[in-house]
Amino acid sequence: MSRLSNLFLLGLLFIATVGWAQYDISYNTPVDTRTSFSSQPQKFEFKGYMRDSEIESVPTDMLEEHVLGIEIAKKLYLIDEKFTYTEPVIPGNPRTKTIIRKPVIYNSIKKIDKQLVKKVKHGEMTKEYAAKILNQVLTVSLNMLASDTEAFEQELEKDNSTDFRIDLFVNRVQLVY
Repeated sequence: MSRLSNLFLLGLLFIATVGWAQYDISYNTPVDTRTSFSSQPQKFEFKGYMRDSEIESVPTDMLEEHVLGIEIAKKLYLIDEKFTYTEPVIPGNPRTKTIIRKPVIYNSIKKIDKQLVKKVKHGEMTKEYAAKILNQVLTVSLNMLASDTEAFEQELEKDNSTDFRIDLFVNRVQLVY
């Protein structure tokens, strides 16, 4: 019986030693090799596709006039077409409701568009610069429709300012063609 109790105690001692060894290793590791949170903002990467044929195929009679040009109007038309769809409220009823596929991204695009147009009208930004920014935002958003954008959407929800959202779309997203 004493032999069995000695083996049992030896086993407990071994388990305790392994636990304390892991504890010691984690606290004696130099600070440089520990994982730490980076102060750099997170970068996002999405698969990109050339959309030239889609943009060219948009009928100009279907477009609303846009302050920043015809190409922006075509891309906004594609955004509306790809991000939204309608479905009947009740079968047989002619009323429909509009469903937005990625509402956080869609609403951000609309907010950025509205803000850039406002800045152009007030003379705070040139028309060419605003068109360049909005063109980049629209290109990125058209390419992320079929991607997993959960982390990107969470990042969009962190700050409600338009400047933050523009920076996120333009500087922190990379399209891989």
